Amino acid sequence: MMALVKADIFLLFDSNRLIRKRALFLSSLILAVTLLICFALYYILVSRELQHVTAQQETVIFNSADHINRELGDIARAVRLIAQDDYFNQALSVDDDIKQSLLNNRFKDFSLGLGNVMQIRWLDQSGLEIVRVDYHKKKHQAVQVPADKLQDKSDRYYFQEGMAVSEGEVYLSDIDLNVEYGEIVKPIQPTIRASLRTGQGDGLHPGLLIINYDLSPLFKKLSAMSAEYADLQVIDQYSYWLLNPDKSKEWGRDQGQLALNVASERPKLWRQLQQDTIRGMYLDGQLLSAHHVVLNKDNASSHKVLTVLAFAPQSTVTAIFLQVFWPVGMLFLLLSVAGFYLVIYELRNQKIRYQLMDSLLHEKNELEDACTRLETSMKEQQVMQDELVETRKLSALGMMVAGVAHELNTPLGGALMMTSGLTDACAELKQSVQSGLTRSALEQYLQRTDDGLELLTTNLQQAKSRIVSFKRLAIDRFSEEAVSFTLRQVIDDLMTSMRPILKEARVSVDVSLNCEAGFEMYSYPGVISQVVQNLMMNSVNHAFDEKGGEIRFYAECHDGTTLVIHYSDDGKGIPESMRTTLFDPFVTTGRGSGSTGLGLHLVQQWVSRMLQGSIRIEPTESGRGLGFCIRIPVRIRADD
Repeated sequence: MMALVKADIFLLFDSNRLIRKRALFLSSLILAVTLLICFALYYILVSRELQHVTAQQETVIFNSADHINRELGDIARAVRLIAQDDYFNQALSVDDDIKQSLLNNRFKDFSLGLGNVMQIRWLDQSGLEIVRVDYHKKKHQAVQVPADKLQDKSDRYYFQEGMAVSEGEVYLSDIDLNVEYGEIVKPIQPTIRASLRTGQGDGLHPGLLIINYDLSPLFKKLSAMSAEYADLQVIDQYSYWLLNPDKSKEWGRDQGQLALNVASERPKLWRQLQQDTIRGMYLDGQLLSAHHVVLNKDNASSHKVLTVLAFAPQSTVTAIFLQVFWPVGMLFLLLSVAGFYLVIYELRNQKIRYQLMDSLLHEKNELEDACTRLETSMKEQQVMQDELVETRKLSALGMMVAGVAHELNTPLGGALMMTSGLTDACAELKQSVQSGLTRSALEQYLQRTDDGLELLTTNLQQAKSRIVSFKRLAIDRFSEEAVSFTLRQVIDDLMTSMRPILKEARVSVDVSLNCEAGFEMYSYPGVISQVVQNLMMNSVNHAFDEKGGEIRFYAECHDGTTLVIHYSDDGKGIPESMRTTLFDPFVTTGRGSGSTGLGLHLVQQWVSRMLQGSIRIEPTESGRGLGFCIRIPVRIRADD
């Protein structure tokens, strides 16, 4: 490797500007990668060292959260126990007056039997205390509060929120300090109130059962849980400390010191606590972990959130950072030297790559020539496709000629027959004149002549009508200008020309135009005729078997500007996989029978380009066959 460096070291200062730029880029990249690796390693080692700190914090946090959850669970169970008591339900039965004496006795019994209970009371639905029993822990006595000492608690938040909870659901209030007669009880008593609504759903008088629970023992346990790397704090949902190593910061909201909260003193921490649980977060020089305890989980409208937080001091975190820094720094120097050797090796290969550039450039020129030839072929293909379209038009015209010839055969044959009959009648009259013309012979001749002329006139008029229809259809097909016309006339002319084909295929056509005048339009009648003819021929050739079928053609115009044509047949339909590509060129289900797959492609092109409209597939009324919806303007834009 040393020989490699001595031979190629001057590549760093090569006269080739691209190689010099490459050297600068690779050097920067090696430096960046080395820094990234060392930083990642430093981060991993620091994280590993801090894991045991985080683990200790989490142990303290989850033990504390477990104590809180168990305590709250006991409180909720105590409320439910009272609510399920037979004497309690008997005292509040809606079928009788409230039995206050019985209720007092039961509250006294429960006060003596439940730990850390401060008060048990029942309030009516207006917030007035009806029965209340206070428990004096030191004397171990349960005392009934006299009627003149009962209070109206309707303005207290825990009464209002407790009454908003569904019957049978336990509600837990905020944890705050016990207040009696408007003043905080001294020494302070952290208190939580658990309540449960009574009502007619349970067969009880409507009101609220409330237990005031003393949390002082719980907070003493939590204070004792702080460890070497985990000083414990408890924060309520309003960002006030309920527990803090600095006792002067506790209960700021209850004691009127509104600035003593996390949101004011540590706003970054408070924003993090509102977002999610914290695990081993480094913030403001401290390592923090936190977990949320949710009160009233089953009642979304009255959720209460407590945050249990543990932190390690900044000095502990700084010592860990310095301990890891020195070995990572040595690794950075070793990786930088190795990277320098890699840069030299890459620059030597760069010179070799430049020698290959000429051959690549030559191949590129050849590829561009191939692309040019491909574009020429595509243009030629487009020309051939246009010619195929014109051929398709001529083929359609030939089909119409055959149809009109078939239509003319009947009236012209009838006219010829009548002419022959009149010739015979005239010969008979001449013979009668020579032999002696009688009155009856003359009358018979006149009657035959009158009948023959009438039939002859009718057949000749039918032939003229077919010729006029064919002439109009042919002129429309080859006209390049928009004209005024009626849709009814276009469809009638087309049906006249296609009648033999439809008859031979046993296909009936139901034409319905939702307009007595036949839709006055200004557009290209020949294009519309060609579109409908292609759709009909597509149905005849692909949709039906030898039994034939039915085609429905229905047109409507509700807004006076857009004509909507619904075309459908009751044939075999098409596979679902072809619906998205049906209008693409050369897509057909009859490839083996000689179909080109251009019929519907031409229809789509004519509708969108010439008629300025759109065509799409739509479901049929019967659920069988294939349907199309065509939307075209009644009057096309003159500038197009």
